[in-house]
Amino acid sequence: MNKKSNNMLRAENISKTFPGVQALDRLSFDLKKGEINAIVGENGAGKSTFIKILSGVYPQYEGKIYILGKEIRIINPRQARNIGISTVYQELLLVPQLTVAENIFLNRFPLRKNGTINWKILFRDTSDILNKLKIEIKPDEIVSDLSVSQMQMVEIAKAIAAECKVLIMDEPTSSLNIEEVRTLFNLILDLRDAGVSIIYISHRFKEVFEIADRLTIFRDGKNVGTLNKNDFSFNRVCEMMIGQNIRNYFHKDKVILKDEILSLKNFSLKGVFKDINLCTHKGEIVGIYGLLGSGRSELLQTIFGLYKNTEGKIYINSNLVKINSPGEAISSGLGFVPEDKKEAGLFLRLSIIQNISILNLDQRYNFFIFRDKHKKELEKYLDIVLLKYPNLNTWVQNLSGGNQQKVVLAKWLSAKPKILLLDEPSKGIDVRTRAEIYQLITKLARSGMSVLLVSSDIQEICRICDRVYIMHEGRLVKELYDKEIKEEMLVHYSSGVEKEEEFAG
Repeated sequence: MNKKSNNMLRAENISKTFPGVQALDRLSFDLKKGEINAIVGENGAGKSTFIKILSGVYPQYEGKIYILGKEIRIINPRQARNIGISTVYQELLLVPQLTVAENIFLNRFPLRKNGTINWKILFRDTSDILNKLKIEIKPDEIVSDLSVSQMQMVEIAKAIAAECKVLIMDEPTSSLNIEEVRTLFNLILDLRDAGVSIIYISHRFKEVFEIADRLTIFRDGKNVGTLNKNDFSFNRVCEMMIGQNIRNYFHKDKVILKDEILSLKNFSLKGVFKDINLCTHKGEIVGIYGLLGSGRSELLQTIFGLYKNTEGKIYINSNLVKINSPGEAISSGLGFVPEDKKEAGLFLRLSIIQNISILNLDQRYNFFIFRDKHKKELEKYLDIVLLKYPNLNTWVQNLSGGNQQKVVLAKWLSAKPKILLLDEPSKGIDVRTRAEIYQLITKLARSGMSVLLVSSDIQEICRICDRVYIMHEGRLVKELYDKEIKEEMLVHYSSGVEKEEEFAG
Protein backbone atom coordinates (compact mmCIF):
# COMPACT_ATOMS: atom_id res chain seq x y z
CA MET A 1 0.00 0.00 0.00
CA ASN A 2 2.26 2.75 -1.31
CA LYS A 3 -0.04 5.54 -0.27
CA LYS A 4 0.60 4.55 3.34
CA SER A 5 4.38 4.10 2.98
CA ASN A 6 5.19 7.31 4.86
CA ASN A 7 2.78 6.49 7.70
CA MET A 8 3.81 4.69 10.83
CA LEU A 9 0.16 4.38 11.80
CA ARG A 10 -3.10 5.00 9.99
CA ALA A 11 -6.63 4.57 11.29
CA GLU A 12 -9.48 4.56 8.78
CA ASN A 13 -13.19 5.10 9.53
CA ILE A 14 -12.97 4.12 13.19
CA SER A 15 -16.34 4.00 14.94
CA LYS A 16 -17.12 3.12 18.55
CA THR A 17 -20.49 3.18 20.27
CA PHE A 18 -21.33 2.97 23.96
CA PRO A 19 -24.91 2.68 25.24
CA GLY A 20 -26.59 5.88 24.06
CA VAL A 21 -23.32 7.49 22.92
CA GLN A 22 -21.55 7.58 19.54
CA ALA A 23 -18.00 8.10 20.88
CA LEU A 24 -16.25 7.85 17.48
CA ASP A 25 -17.93 8.37 14.13
CA ARG A 26 -15.94 7.14 11.09
CA LEU A 27 -12.83 8.88 12.38
CA SER A 28 -9.60 8.69 10.39
CA PHE A 29 -6.11 9.63 11.59
CA ASP A 30 -2.54 9.23 10.41
CA LEU A 31 0.83 9.41 12.16
CA LYS A 32 4.01 9.72 10.13
CA LYS A 33 7.34 8.10 10.91
CA GLY A 34 9.36 10.14 13.39
CA GLU A 35 6.79 12.89 14.01
CA ILE A 36 4.76 14.29 16.89
CA ASN A 37 1.08 14.57 16.00
CA ALA A 38 -0.84 16.19 18.85
CA ILE A 39 -4.56 15.52 19.33
CA VAL A 40 -6.74 18.22 20.88
CA GLY A 41 -10.47 18.39 21.46
CA GLU A 42 -13.10 19.06 24.06
CA ASN A 43 -13.89 16.54 26.78
CA GLY A 44 -16.09 13.99 25.07
CA ALA A 45 -14.60 14.66 21.61
CA GLY A 46 -13.31 11.07 21.40
CA LYS A 47 -9.63 11.43 22.30
CA SER A 48 -9.61 8.93 25.17
CA THR A 49 -11.75 6.43 23.29
CA PHE A 50 -9.42 6.58 20.29
CA ILE A 51 -6.22 6.00 22.23
CA LYS A 52 -7.85 3.16 24.18
CA ILE A 53 -8.64 1.46 20.88
CA LEU A 54 -5.03 1.91 19.75
CA SER A 55 -3.87 0.61 23.14
CA GLY A 56 -6.08 -2.49 23.05
CA VAL A 57 -8.33 -1.46 25.93
CA TYR A 58 -11.40 -1.38 23.64
CA PRO A 59 -11.08 -4.38 21.29
CA GLN A 60 -14.58 -3.97 19.85
CA TYR A 61 -14.60 -1.26 17.18
CA GLU A 62 -15.41 -0.69 13.52
CA GLY A 63 -12.85 0.40 10.96
CA LYS A 64 -9.27 -0.48 10.07
CA ILE A 65 -5.86 0.22 11.61
CA TYR A 66 -2.56 -0.06 9.75
CA ILE A 67 0.99 -0.19 11.14
CA LEU A 68 3.65 0.48 8.49
CA GLY A 69 1.05 -0.24 5.81
CA LYS A 70 0.03 -3.61 7.24
CA GLU A 71 -3.53 -3.99 8.52
CA ILE A 72 -3.72 -5.18 12.11
CA ARG A 73 -6.54 -5.84 14.56
CA ILE A 74 -5.75 -4.71 18.11
CA ILE A 75 -7.46 -7.04 20.58
CA ASN A 76 -5.72 -6.38 23.94
CA PRO A 77 -3.00 -4.21 25.54
CA ARG A 78 -0.36 -6.97 25.38
CA GLN A 79 -0.83 -7.32 21.63
CA ALA A 80 -0.68 -3.54 21.22
CA ARG A 81 2.69 -3.49 22.99
CA ASN A 82 3.93 -6.45 20.95
CA ILE A 83 3.24 -4.61 17.68
CA GLY A 84 4.99 -1.51 18.99
CA ILE A 85 2.27 0.72 20.52
CA SER A 86 2.93 1.92 24.08
CA THR A 87 0.82 4.37 26.08
CA VAL A 88 1.84 6.62 28.97
CA TYR A 89 -1.43 7.52 30.68
CA GLN A 90 -2.05 10.58 32.84
CA GLU A 91 -2.51 8.18 35.77
CA LEU A 92 0.77 6.28 35.67
CA LEU A 93 0.69 2.47 35.65
CA LEU A 94 3.78 1.64 37.71
CA VAL A 95 4.16 -0.67 40.72
CA PRO A 96 5.31 1.70 43.50
CA GLN A 97 6.90 -1.00 45.67
CA LEU A 98 9.21 -2.29 42.93
CA THR A 99 12.48 -0.89 41.64
CA VAL A 100 12.89 1.12 38.45
CA ALA A 101 14.47 -1.90 36.75
CA GLU A 102 11.66 -4.25 37.80
CA ASN A 103 9.04 -1.83 36.47
CA ILE A 104 10.78 -1.32 33.13
CA PHE A 105 11.11 -5.06 32.49
CA LEU A 106 7.96 -6.21 34.29
CA ASN A 107 6.82 -9.60 32.85
CA ARG A 108 9.96 -9.64 30.66
CA PHE A 109 12.70 -10.32 33.20
CA PRO A 110 15.96 -11.86 31.94
CA LEU A 111 16.09 -15.36 33.42
CA ARG A 112 18.81 -17.84 34.28
CA LYS A 113 18.55 -21.45 33.14
CA ASN A 114 16.99 -22.40 36.48
CA GLY A 115 14.17 -19.88 35.93
CA THR A 116 15.32 -17.27 38.47
CA ILE A 117 15.81 -13.60 37.59
CA ASN A 118 19.27 -12.64 36.38
CA TRP A 119 19.59 -9.42 38.40
CA LYS A 120 22.98 -8.52 36.94
CA ILE A 121 21.63 -8.46 33.39
CA LEU A 122 18.40 -6.76 34.52
CA PHE A 123 20.23 -3.83 36.10
CA ARG A 124 22.77 -3.67 33.26
CA ASP A 125 20.07 -3.48 30.59
CA THR A 126 18.14 -0.92 32.62
CA SER A 127 21.26 1.25 32.97
CA ASP A 128 21.80 1.05 29.22
CA ILE A 129 18.26 2.29 28.49
CA LEU A 130 18.36 5.06 31.10
CA ASN A 131 21.74 6.26 29.82
CA LYS A 132 20.52 6.15 26.23
CA LEU A 133 17.57 8.33 27.18
CA LYS A 134 19.74 10.61 29.37
CA ILE A 135 17.55 9.83 32.38
CA GLU A 136 19.41 10.35 35.65
CA ILE A 137 17.69 7.69 37.76
CA LYS A 138 19.30 4.61 39.30
CA PRO A 139 17.96 1.18 38.31
CA ASP A 140 17.67 0.06 41.94
CA GLU A 141 15.64 3.08 43.14
CA ILE A 142 12.19 2.27 44.48
CA VAL A 143 9.51 3.88 42.28
CA SER A 144 7.54 5.23 45.26
CA ASP A 145 10.59 7.36 46.15
CA LEU A 146 10.57 9.12 42.76
CA SER A 147 8.92 12.40 41.79
CA VAL A 148 6.00 12.40 39.35
CA SER A 149 8.25 13.58 36.51
CA GLN A 150 10.75 10.81 37.24
CA MET A 151 7.94 8.26 37.21
CA GLN A 152 6.94 9.50 33.75
CA MET A 153 10.52 9.04 32.62
CA VAL A 154 10.37 5.45 33.87
CA GLU A 155 7.14 4.89 31.91
CA ILE A 156 8.84 6.19 28.77
CA ALA A 157 11.90 4.01 29.41
CA LYS A 158 9.54 1.05 29.83
CA ALA A 159 8.03 1.79 26.42
CA ILE A 160 11.43 2.13 24.75
CA ALA A 161 12.63 -1.10 26.36
CA ALA A 162 9.63 -2.80 24.73
CA GLU A 163 10.85 -1.41 21.38
CA CYS A 164 7.83 0.81 20.80
CA LYS A 165 7.31 2.35 17.38
CA VAL A 166 4.36 4.48 18.47
CA LEU A 167 4.37 6.28 21.84
CA ILE A 168 1.05 7.71 23.03
CA MET A 169 1.25 10.36 25.76
CA ASP A 170 -1.94 11.42 27.57
CA GLU A 171 -1.71 14.80 29.39
CA PRO A 172 1.96 14.19 30.27
CA THR A 173 2.65 17.61 31.83
CA SER A 174 -0.44 17.95 34.04
CA SER A 175 1.54 17.49 37.29
CA LEU A 176 4.93 18.92 36.24
CA ASN A 177 6.61 22.24 36.91
CA ILE A 178 8.27 24.36 34.21
CA GLU A 179 11.71 22.78 34.59
CA GLU A 180 10.29 19.25 34.53
CA VAL A 181 8.26 20.06 31.40
CA ARG A 182 11.43 21.23 29.69
CA THR A 183 13.25 18.00 30.63
CA LEU A 184 10.33 15.92 29.32
CA PHE A 185 10.18 17.88 26.06
CA ASN A 186 13.89 17.35 25.46
CA LEU A 187 13.38 13.61 25.87
CA ILE A 188 10.32 13.58 23.58
CA LEU A 189 12.22 15.45 20.86
CA ASP A 190 15.16 13.05 21.16
CA LEU A 191 12.78 10.11 20.74
CA ARG A 192 11.18 11.73 17.69
CA ASP A 193 14.59 12.34 16.14
CA ALA A 194 15.46 8.69 16.79
CA GLY A 195 12.44 7.65 14.70
CA VAL A 196 9.75 7.08 17.32
CA SER A 197 6.31 8.34 16.27
CA ILE A 198 4.45 10.15 19.04
CA ILE A 199 0.78 10.91 19.66
CA TYR A 200 0.64 13.76 22.18
CA ILE A 201 -2.66 14.60 23.90
CA SER A 202 -3.02 17.77 25.96
CA HIS A 203 -5.36 20.66 26.81
CA ARG A 204 -2.37 23.01 27.14
CA PHE A 205 -2.20 24.79 23.81
CA LYS A 206 1.04 26.62 24.52
CA GLU A 207 2.88 23.34 25.08
CA VAL A 208 1.18 21.63 22.14
CA PHE A 209 2.14 24.47 19.79
CA GLU A 210 5.76 24.15 20.93
CA ILE A 211 6.21 20.38 20.81
CA ALA A 212 3.99 19.19 17.93
CA ASP A 213 4.89 18.85 14.25
CA ARG A 214 1.22 18.53 13.31
CA LEU A 215 -2.01 19.07 15.21
CA THR A 216 -5.21 17.05 14.76
CA ILE A 217 -8.53 18.35 16.09
CA PHE A 218 -11.34 16.02 17.22
CA ARG A 219 -14.93 17.18 17.63
CA ASP A 220 -17.98 15.00 18.37
CA GLY A 221 -16.09 11.81 17.58
CA LYS A 222 -14.81 13.05 14.21
CA ASN A 223 -11.49 14.32 12.88
CA VAL A 224 -12.32 17.88 11.81
CA GLY A 225 -8.87 18.71 10.47
CA THR A 226 -5.11 18.48 10.80
CA LEU A 227 -2.87 21.56 10.83
CA ASN A 228 0.82 21.86 10.02
CA LYS A 229 3.03 23.74 12.48
CA ASN A 230 3.01 26.99 10.48
CA ASP A 231 -0.80 27.07 10.70
CA PHE A 232 -1.10 26.74 14.50
CA SER A 233 -3.02 29.55 16.21
CA PHE A 234 -5.10 29.68 19.37
CA ASN A 235 -8.17 31.16 17.69
CA ARG A 236 -8.14 28.77 14.75
CA VAL A 237 -7.71 25.64 16.87
CA CYS A 238 -10.41 26.75 19.34
CA GLU A 239 -12.88 27.49 16.57
CA MET A 240 -12.27 24.06 15.01
CA MET A 241 -12.71 22.40 18.41
CA ILE A 242 -15.98 24.05 19.36
CA GLY A 243 -17.38 24.85 15.92
CA GLN A 244 -17.88 28.56 16.53
CA ASN A 245 -16.00 31.86 16.75
CA ILE A 246 -13.78 32.11 19.83
CA ARG A 247 -13.01 35.85 19.64
CA ASN A 248 -15.13 36.90 22.59
CA TYR A 249 -15.03 33.62 24.46
CA PHE A 250 -12.71 34.87 27.22
CA HIS A 251 -13.51 38.20 28.79
CA LYS A 252 -12.43 39.80 32.07
CA ASP A 253 -14.33 42.78 33.41
CA LYS A 254 -13.01 45.33 35.87
CA VAL A 255 -13.94 44.80 39.53
CA ILE A 256 -14.82 47.43 42.10
CA LEU A 257 -13.40 46.31 45.44
CA LYS A 258 -15.89 46.03 48.30
CA ASP A 259 -15.60 44.83 51.91
CA GLU A 260 -12.64 42.72 52.98
CA ILE A 261 -13.81 39.13 53.56
CA LEU A 262 -10.73 36.95 54.23
CA SER A 263 -7.50 38.15 55.81
CA LEU A 264 -4.38 36.22 56.81
CA LYS A 265 -1.86 37.78 59.21
CA ASN A 266 1.62 36.22 59.50
CA PHE A 267 0.05 32.86 58.65
CA SER A 268 2.62 30.04 58.77
CA LEU A 269 2.91 26.26 58.57
CA LYS A 270 6.28 25.00 59.71
CA GLY A 271 8.48 23.78 56.86
CA VAL A 272 5.92 24.71 54.18
CA PHE A 273 5.16 28.44 54.16
CA LYS A 274 5.91 31.39 56.43
CA ASP A 275 4.48 34.82 57.28
CA ILE A 276 1.72 34.90 54.68
CA ASN A 277 -0.17 38.20 54.68
CA LEU A 278 -2.98 38.42 52.17
CA CYS A 279 -6.61 39.45 51.87
CA THR A 280 -9.57 38.99 49.57
CA HIS A 281 -12.55 41.31 49.07
CA LYS A 282 -16.19 40.71 48.36
CA GLY A 283 -16.67 40.28 44.64
CA GLU A 284 -12.96 39.75 43.92
CA ILE A 285 -11.02 36.90 42.31
CA VAL A 286 -7.56 36.68 43.87
CA GLY A 287 -4.96 34.38 42.31
CA ILE A 288 -1.97 32.67 43.89
CA TYR A 289 0.73 31.75 41.39
CA GLY A 290 3.94 29.87 42.04
CA LEU A 291 6.02 26.97 40.81
CA LEU A 292 5.47 23.43 42.04
CA GLY A 293 6.84 23.25 45.59
CA SER A 294 6.23 26.93 46.34
CA GLY A 295 3.57 26.06 48.93
CA ARG A 296 0.63 27.39 46.92
CA SER A 297 -1.70 24.36 47.25
CA GLU A 298 -0.68 23.70 50.85
CA LEU A 299 -1.69 27.27 51.70
CA LEU A 300 -5.26 26.67 50.50
CA GLN A 301 -5.40 23.30 52.24
CA THR A 302 -4.24 24.86 55.50
CA ILE A 303 -6.76 27.70 55.31
CA PHE A 304 -9.41 24.98 54.94
CA GLY A 305 -8.21 23.20 58.08
CA LEU A 306 -6.48 20.19 56.52
CA TYR A 307 -3.24 20.96 58.39
CA LYS A 308 -2.99 21.87 62.05
CA ASN A 309 -0.28 23.46 64.23
CA THR A 310 -0.33 26.70 62.29
CA GLU A 311 0.90 30.09 63.43
CA GLY A 312 -0.65 33.47 62.69
CA LYS A 313 -4.25 34.57 62.41
CA ILE A 314 -7.24 34.16 60.09
CA TYR A 315 -9.95 36.81 59.95
CA ILE A 316 -13.31 36.40 58.20
CA ASN A 317 -15.42 39.54 57.95
CA SER A 318 -12.94 41.15 60.38
CA ASN A 319 -13.66 38.44 63.01
CA LEU A 320 -10.78 36.31 64.29
CA VAL A 321 -11.52 32.63 63.61
CA LYS A 322 -9.74 29.40 64.53
CA ILE A 323 -9.90 26.67 61.89
CA ASN A 324 -8.54 23.25 62.87
CA SER A 325 -10.68 21.07 60.62
CA PRO A 326 -12.65 21.18 57.35
CA GLY A 327 -15.84 21.13 59.41
CA GLU A 328 -14.82 24.33 61.19
CA ALA A 329 -13.85 25.83 57.82
CA ILE A 330 -17.28 25.09 56.36
CA SER A 331 -18.97 26.51 59.46
CA SER A 332 -16.90 29.67 58.98
CA GLY A 333 -18.19 30.09 55.43
CA LEU A 334 -15.39 28.46 53.42
CA GLY A 335 -15.74 26.12 50.44
CA PHE A 336 -12.82 24.20 48.88
CA VAL A 337 -12.51 22.68 45.40
CA PRO A 338 -9.34 20.51 45.51
CA GLU A 339 -6.90 19.89 42.69
CA ASP A 340 -7.58 16.15 42.58
CA LYS A 341 -11.35 16.14 42.16
CA LYS A 342 -11.56 12.37 41.73
CA GLU A 343 -9.72 11.50 44.93
CA ALA A 344 -10.67 14.39 47.20
CA GLY A 345 -13.69 16.12 45.67
CA LEU A 346 -16.11 13.42 44.55
CA PHE A 347 -17.63 10.06 45.35
CA LEU A 348 -17.30 8.55 41.89
CA ARG A 349 -19.63 5.62 42.53
CA LEU A 350 -22.41 7.81 43.86
CA SER A 351 -24.92 9.73 41.76
CA ILE A 352 -24.88 13.40 40.84
CA ILE A 353 -27.62 14.21 43.33
CA GLN A 354 -25.87 12.31 46.13
CA ASN A 355 -22.61 14.14 45.49
CA ILE A 356 -24.04 17.64 45.45
CA SER A 357 -26.14 17.04 48.57
CA ILE A 358 -23.38 15.48 50.67
CA LEU A 359 -22.61 18.71 52.57
CA ASN A 360 -26.25 19.18 53.56
CA LEU A 361 -27.33 15.72 54.70
CA ASP A 362 -27.64 16.66 58.37
CA GLN A 363 -29.75 19.70 57.53
CA ARG A 364 -32.23 18.51 54.94
CA TYR A 365 -31.85 14.90 53.91
CA ASN A 366 -32.12 11.48 55.46
CA PHE A 367 -30.07 8.59 54.02
CA PHE A 368 -30.19 10.08 50.50
CA ILE A 369 -33.98 10.04 50.33
CA PHE A 370 -34.89 13.06 48.22
CA ARG A 371 -38.27 14.70 47.99
CA ASP A 372 -39.25 16.57 44.84
CA LYS A 373 -38.71 19.98 46.47
CA HIS A 374 -35.18 18.93 47.46
CA LYS A 375 -34.44 17.77 43.93
CA LYS A 376 -35.62 21.08 42.48
CA GLU A 377 -33.41 22.99 44.88
CA LEU A 378 -30.37 20.91 43.91
CA GLU A 379 -31.18 21.17 40.21
CA LYS A 380 -30.91 24.94 40.63
CA TYR A 381 -27.18 24.58 41.37
CA LEU A 382 -26.69 22.24 38.42
CA ASP A 383 -28.30 24.87 36.19
CA ILE A 384 -25.94 27.52 37.57
CA VAL A 385 -22.85 25.47 36.63
CA LEU A 386 -24.36 24.55 33.21
CA LEU A 387 -24.03 20.83 33.87
CA LYS A 388 -25.18 18.51 31.09
CA TYR A 389 -26.38 15.19 32.49
CA PRO A 390 -28.79 12.37 31.54
CA ASN A 391 -30.50 12.34 34.96
CA LEU A 392 -29.79 13.08 38.62
CA ASN A 393 -29.08 9.41 39.32
CA THR A 394 -26.19 9.18 36.85
CA TRP A 395 -22.99 7.99 38.51
CA VAL A 396 -20.38 10.74 38.61
CA GLN A 397 -17.67 8.40 37.32
CA ASN A 398 -19.57 8.26 33.99
CA LEU A 399 -19.26 12.03 33.43
CA SER A 400 -16.47 13.77 31.54
CA GLY A 401 -13.69 15.49 33.50
CA GLY A 402 -15.22 18.91 32.85
CA ASN A 403 -18.65 17.85 34.06
CA GLN A 404 -17.12 16.22 37.14
CA GLN A 405 -15.54 19.57 37.97
CA LYS A 406 -18.95 21.21 37.59
CA VAL A 407 -20.44 18.71 40.05
CA VAL A 408 -17.78 19.66 42.61
CA LEU A 409 -18.62 23.34 42.11
CA ALA A 410 -22.37 22.66 42.41
CA LYS A 411 -21.75 20.75 45.65
CA TRP A 412 -20.02 23.73 47.20
CA LEU A 413 -22.57 26.22 45.87
CA SER A 414 -25.25 24.25 47.71
CA ALA A 415 -23.39 25.04 50.96
CA LYS A 416 -23.57 28.79 50.18
CA PRO A 417 -19.97 29.70 51.11
CA LYS A 418 -18.78 33.29 51.56
CA ILE A 419 -15.27 32.36 50.40
CA LEU A 420 -14.50 29.80 47.68
CA LEU A 421 -11.01 28.27 47.59
CA LEU A 422 -10.14 26.82 44.17
CA ASP A 423 -7.07 24.67 43.52
CA GLU A 424 -6.37 24.19 39.78
CA PRO A 425 -10.04 24.69 38.77
CA SER A 426 -9.55 23.93 35.07
CA LYS A 427 -7.00 21.11 35.27
CA GLY A 428 -7.60 18.51 32.57
CA ILE A 429 -10.66 20.12 30.94
CA ASP A 430 -11.28 21.39 27.44
CA VAL A 431 -11.41 24.97 26.20
CA ARG A 432 -15.21 25.30 26.07
CA THR A 433 -15.74 23.90 29.58
CA ARG A 434 -12.82 25.96 30.81
CA ALA A 435 -14.44 29.13 29.47
CA GLU A 436 -17.74 28.15 31.09
CA ILE A 437 -15.99 27.62 34.44
CA TYR A 438 -14.18 30.96 34.10
CA GLN A 439 -17.50 32.65 33.44
CA LEU A 440 -19.06 30.86 36.41
CA ILE A 441 -16.21 31.84 38.75
CA THR A 442 -16.52 35.46 37.60
CA LYS A 443 -20.31 35.39 38.02
CA LEU A 444 -20.00 33.96 41.56
CA ALA A 445 -17.47 36.61 42.53
CA ARG A 446 -19.45 39.48 41.06
CA SER A 447 -22.54 38.28 42.93
CA GLY A 448 -20.68 38.81 46.22
CA MET A 449 -18.57 35.73 46.83
CA SER A 450 -14.85 36.05 47.50
CA VAL A 451 -12.65 33.71 45.42
CA LEU A 452 -9.07 32.64 46.21
CA LEU A 453 -7.65 30.65 43.31
CA VAL A 454 -4.42 28.64 42.93
CA SER A 455 -3.33 27.74 39.40
CA SER A 456 -0.17 26.63 37.61
CA ASP A 457 -1.75 27.76 34.30
CA ILE A 458 -0.22 31.16 33.76
CA GLN A 459 -2.78 32.14 31.10
CA GLU A 460 -5.61 31.21 33.46
CA ILE A 461 -4.23 33.52 36.13
CA CYS A 462 -3.95 36.36 33.64
CA ARG A 463 -7.42 35.83 32.20
CA ILE A 464 -9.62 35.80 35.28
CA CYS A 465 -7.78 37.18 38.32
CA ASP A 466 -8.31 40.74 39.55
CA ARG A 467 -5.27 40.59 41.80
CA VAL A 468 -2.43 38.07 42.11
CA TYR A 469 -0.02 37.04 44.85
CA ILE A 470 3.16 35.30 43.70
CA MET A 471 4.72 32.61 45.92
CA HIS A 472 8.29 31.37 45.96
CA GLU A 473 9.67 28.81 48.41
CA GLY A 474 6.85 29.30 50.90
CA ARG A 475 6.73 33.11 50.88
CA LEU A 476 4.72 35.75 49.08
CA VAL A 477 7.21 37.73 47.03
CA LYS A 478 5.01 40.02 44.93
CA GLU A 479 1.47 41.34 44.61
CA LEU A 480 0.18 42.36 41.17
CA TYR A 481 -2.90 44.44 40.35
CA ASP A 482 -5.07 44.57 37.23
CA LYS A 483 -2.88 45.55 34.23
CA GLU A 484 0.30 44.44 36.03
CA ILE A 485 -0.89 40.82 35.72
CA LYS A 486 1.18 39.69 32.75
CA GLU A 487 2.86 36.39 31.91
CA GLU A 488 6.38 37.80 31.99
CA MET A 489 5.83 39.29 35.45
CA LEU A 490 4.49 36.02 36.82
CA VAL A 491 7.40 34.02 35.39
CA HIS A 492 9.92 36.55 36.66
CA TYR A 493 8.80 36.81 40.28
CA SER A 494 7.87 33.13 40.69
CA SER A 495 11.52 32.32 39.97
CA GLY A 496 12.47 34.10 43.21
CA VAL A 497 13.66 37.51 42.01
CA GLU A 498 12.23 40.12 44.36
CA LYS A 499 13.80 43.43 43.38
CA GLU A 500 11.86 45.44 40.83
CA GLU A 501 15.00 46.82 39.22
CA GLU A 502 16.22 43.28 38.39
CA PHE A 503 13.25 42.72 36.09
CA ALA A 504 14.35 43.07 32.51
CA GLY A 505 11.32 41.49 30.86
